[in-house]
Amino acid sequence: VTITGSGASKFTRTSDTCNLATLQPGLSCRVTVKFNSPDTAGALVQLNMTMRQGASATVFTRTVLLNGVVTPATPPPSGGGSTGGGGALGWPWLAALALGIAALVRRCG
Repeated sequence: VTITGSGASKFTRTSDTCNLATLQPGLSCRVTVKFNSPDTAGALVQLNMTMRQGASATVFTRTVLLNGVVTPATPPPSGGGSTGGGGALGWPWLAALALGIAALVRRCG
């Protein structure tokens, strides 16, 4: 199992049950790959699995393209929203709720 291409250093195999494994029919193995790039340039590389079937000396390769991209964080939309202090609902709604509870306490209390 190899990762090849000009950006291969931006990818790391974090787990691999396939390398040097012998699989019986119907079984599988797993390779987990992590993209580790501090920049937003991205990278397109190949994950190559070189295999052979049974006792055959003939090898063949299966390739999966890996495309790693880091997107810059999107700032929150400006305007609108809460005036602060009241969470997602906003302080005017919380003040109205407090007045409603106070009115109920006076009636029931």
